[in-house]
Amino acid sequence: MSNESVFSSNAVYHYTALTNLENILREDGVKLWATRYGFLNDKREFVWANQVIQPELEKIAKQNGEVFDPERRVHPYILSFCDVENDPVMWRLYGNDGAGVCLTFDINEMGIHKEKMMAHMAVVYTNESNLREAIESAHRIYQQEDANVKFADDYREVAAFIKHKDYEIEQEYRVVKFVGDGFCSEYDPTKESNCEIKDLEYSEEIKFRPRGNMLIPYVEIMLPKTSLKEVHIGYNCNYESTKRAIELLSDLRGYNIRITKSSINNFTEK
Repeated sequence: MSNESVFSSNAVYHYTALTNLENILREDGVKLWATRYGFLNDKREFVWANQVIQPELEKIAKQNGEVFDPERRVHPYILSFCDVENDPVMWRLYGNDGAGVCLTFDINEMGIHKEKMMAHMAVVYTNESNLREAIESAHRIYQQEDANVKFADDYREVAAFIKHKDYEIEQEYRVVKFVGDGFCSEYDPTKESNCEIKDLEYSEEIKFRPRGNMLIPYVEIMLPKTSLKEVHIGYNCNYESTKRAIELLSDLRGYNIRITKSSINNFTEK
């Protein structure tokens, strides 16, 4: 491909280990894992959401005449991206300290829609003192996405996109798959009364992977090949041989992607 940049504000970035790439670039699309809320690296996020965010969500929803059922189980499965290309912090935390890769996606080509019980938006960072404003702001943004399709309780879904300001350095962008009670297997906003409710929590869609002394529940998310635009090779990889291998892998599996070297390599080698 051309060396000219093909990206805009629609670009989001996924940092991962080089050993994951072969399993990500599949012949039928880009396969990524979305981890169940509550099993992410940041355990505080789940506790904070339940103890701080949910009571505020209930107040706001009731004031706005929204339905809020505290017994309804909603299980967000989260696929994390970053708004920043070639970020040293993200390379260190998620890109195997520069020995991994950074994948560039076009968010508009991912095919993420609420009809599929999925949503995407940038994480809103806040603290307790500004929580109500953050929730209202996130809710307005959330409603703009696929505005003609409304979940039964989208205030609860908004909670999956709110994090404490302590983690703002990650500048996270999330794709979320919602699984659990109260969702329709085939959603038609014009025929909601005929909607078949399906509880996916115990279906074959939920998979498990080991991590240390834990089992982590996740779901697979398949993205179109065309949504992947570029692979940045980390600064601690052998660039030439890794590039040749990725070119072969992408050719064999039908990808048309740009392959480049991380632009922060000179900084780290000093």
